[in-house]
Amino acid sequence: MEASLLEQEAIKVQRDEEIESIKLIYTDDLVNVLNNPQDCVVEVKLGEAIDGETSRTVTLTVYLPVSYPSPGAEMPFFEVRGVNWSNPKHDQIHIYEGMQEVFRQQAGEVVLFSWCEWLKEELHLLPITHSTAANEQVEEQETSREREKCDRALDGTRSDDSALTPQYAARQHGLELVHGFPLTERKSTFQAHLARITSERDARTVLECLKLDRKIQRATHNMYAFRVFDVQKQAQVNDNDDDGENAAGGKLAELLAVMGVNNVIVVVSRWWGGHLLGPSRFRVINNTARQLLEQCGVRGRSGEKEGGGAGGKGLSASGKR
Repeated sequence: MEASLLEQEAIKVQRDEEIESIKLIYTDDLVNVLNNPQDCVVEVKLGEAIDGETSRTVTLTVYLPVSYPSPGAEMPFFEVRGVNWSNPKHDQIHIYEGMQEVFRQQAGEVVLFSWCEWLKEELHLLPITHSTAANEQVEEQETSREREKCDRALDGTRSDDSALTPQYAARQHGLELVHGFPLTERKSTFQAHLARITSERDARTVLECLKLDRKIQRATHNMYAFRVFDVQKQAQVNDNDDDGENAAGGKLAELLAVMGVNNVIVVVSRWWGGHLLGPSRFRVINNTARQLLEQCGVRGRSGEKEGGGAGGKGLSASGKR
């Protein structure tokens, strides 16, 4: 049964909002959109793949049918270019099945961002053949150089040409960094990032790792809050920062306190879309953070509060009792 005109318009609005979010997150110069009568073609440049002494741009092209993202819509056709597959048939089947599973889990919902992020992560796990005559020693040298870049980044001497992802950098320090789904409100896009931590140093490391992503660097605001019992200091440490979004850090800290969660840092990035949201921005920021906390299974004792939980930027520590 064909969708009514009203349903078709709602589907189009949802698709257009998703594309606008993708443009804000990955920036206009990395996203190309072509609207055709039968579909909408979205091309996203995901990043650079190192091949010996050269680099290649890996691109995802998705053909969105007019029925996308309605329930029951077929999975969009996609192409991945720029990857020098070591085992083309095996690797491409692996990618297709992975993308298919992501689509199945989000049936009836927008999937572009999830596809982009899943693909970026997965390509780091695939062996990439060097275009020159390379051997395992060269590959080990490349890995060593990548790790050195990560260490320099976290020491405050980050190289702008670093191809590291925040997740990869965090893992080098034993931390698992998770990105939430982007949420668009009146053309502003919000995205939460979360990691479990055991010390204040872990929290600062997560913040540095996030800076490795240029789209996060370009966010209008990156507000955060964390609560942790620091095993090194044997003290409870809480901190938050607005990053120019007045009172937002304190609101995030209140959310963590009310949920009773500890040993976690949550960051919310906002890319401003040109419209003032007023007080409603706090609702959107906290909802974005709460959704990711719940998605990751972060639980706590409801109503538990520690000193320094809110009130803008501020650090508090209380000795173990």
